[in-house]
Amino acid sequence: MHQTSDINQFLADVAQGPSAVFAVLFAISCGLHLWQSRKYRSWAYTWPLPCACILMMAGFICREITADKHKADDLATVVQGLFYSATSPVSSELLPWLNQTISYIVIWAFTSAIISCTAQGCATYFDPDAKTSSVSSALALLKASLFLQLSINAAVLCILVVVFMSRRNDRGNSGGLLTQDAVGQRGPRPSHMFVVSLLGLTALLVVRNVFRTVQVFMAPLSGIWVQEAYFWVFEASVMVCFTALFHVVHPARFVSLGYACGLGGRCA
Repeated sequence: MHQTSDINQFLADVAQGPSAVFAVLFAISCGLHLWQSRKYRSWAYTWPLPCACILMMAGFICREITADKHKADDLATVVQGLFYSATSPVSSELLPWLNQTISYIVIWAFTSAIISCTAQGCATYFDPDAKTSSVSSALALLKASLFLQLSINAAVLCILVVVFMSRRNDRGNSGGLLTQDAVGQRGPRPSHMFVVSLLGLTALLVVRNVFRTVQVFMAPLSGIWVQEAYFWVFEASVMVCFTALFHVVHPARFVSLGYACGLGGRCA
């Protein structure tokens, strides 16, 4: 078994500066998500995004503090836990845009399981003082959390691919997988853009989750852990691209799925 303190050694050598820049970017993104949620009245579907941005911002702030003060062990659990927790609710955030029945049945169960596994796993696995006997169970929880997120990503991708192909073959039929509003209330082109935008967003989440999944299967002092380039490319940059893309191709621009619409009220 690897020493748990090994997992956090690289945090003492974090480059100063980039974390502060990313913290500012996610702070701006959080404000934009709040504004867009109010504009499109999509709080019921987009509430995880401001929360995720706040967690990412907090993670980068703690990471910058670690870089400046070289206190890796003091903030290791917080830094790792924030980044792992930030994307937990986001993985299932795209489900409500596909079908409300699917979302209400699945989203809370999966989100609760993912958050529970992530919180318990990070609290122990990234704790330098954790007992060796508890590390294995904590690692198993982290793996379970990531596999759950990947399963949601795979389900969303499958649904979107089926819808995309069915619309190419028969533009009036989506196989019943999308809500009626998404299928045709605003015409074929917006509906097509809606599917393409969700495909792009889901693909970015898959990249991030695959990276984290591969990482937890590697030794704590392997390159994928200790070389910062992996983190900046597959975690920080990917999540910035995700939140930026969501602003540009916000699903509510193409379909009316605000809170009132979801409850049967007047759609914007």
